[in-house]
Amino acid sequence: MSADKNNAALATSEDDILSAISAFEKIVEVMPNDRNSLAILSQAYMQIGDLTRAFDYLIRWGEEVLRSDAGDAADVMDRLSVFKDDQRASDLVRRLALRMEGAVKAVAPPPQAEVASMAQKPVASAEELNVFRISEELSLAWNLMEADELTQDEYASVVQDLSEMSASADHLSVSVLHVLESRGFKQFDRILSSLSRDCATPFVSLSSYEFQFGIMARLPLDFCVHRGALAFERIGDELLVAVLNPQNKSVRRDVLAVTGCRCHFFLALPSEFDQAVGRYRETLAHGAQLEA
Repeated sequence: MSADKNNAALATSEDDILSAISAFEKIVEVMPNDRNSLAILSQAYMQIGDLTRAFDYLIRWGEEVLRSDAGDAADVMDRLSVFKDDQRASDLVRRLALRMEGAVKAVAPPPQAEVASMAQKPVASAEELNVFRISEELSLAWNLMEADELTQDEYASVVQDLSEMSASADHLSVSVLHVLESRGFKQFDRILSSLSRDCATPFVSLSSYEFQFGIMARLPLDFCVHRGALAFERIGDELLVAVLNPQNKSVRRDVLAVTGCRCHFFLALPSEFDQAVGRYRETLAHGAQLEA
């Protein structure tokens, strides 16, 4: 999530800001390295005038940027300008500047069609690719609230549920749609329709398909579970992939990188997605038993 979007994600009244702080601090308790939450908390505390906490979260955000990529470095540096007299801020700005310089000097990929570029071998390790990223789901939840699909109270509840689910469901998928479906949310079908339409991602009923292990295995099981994407059919050399968050561009990019082929994306029901992943897991377990 960009810095501009982080700013937009903060409510205007102090009560709403405090509510947002409470929600995102719970997320940070579970995922202390989540950059999106650290960024939002820094800005939230800045808005209510708590500069000490704002600075602490800003420093934590900057350290996470240094540990991962330079994508947010400019945003962090801009915010650190408020604290330019603090030695920690100066040191972090210097390190971020060096990090950005290194990123600029990196060799750029050769120009080519978008799909081919995205399907190149991923830079991230398999472990990084397979990790659940709660910020991607928080972004979807916020966009649904902005579109008046969720009220502020419903948004806060979804954020709380996402935090709790991510802390206790290592082998299960976690998504906004999981939360809404499990809650029996009355506007769930409308949200599915609007996501499908707005993201140009057709809805698919996974229960209608006979799954082939060779197709499903194009994406590792951990990737399917934690990133919410599952290959369910093939047409020639192209894959059909079900996703749980059609707004998530990074998961599409990573799917193309992992599979190395052209993919078409579809929106699936969380319950049907979980059933398909369950069959994938059972097939793997059965194969392991046969080999033992």
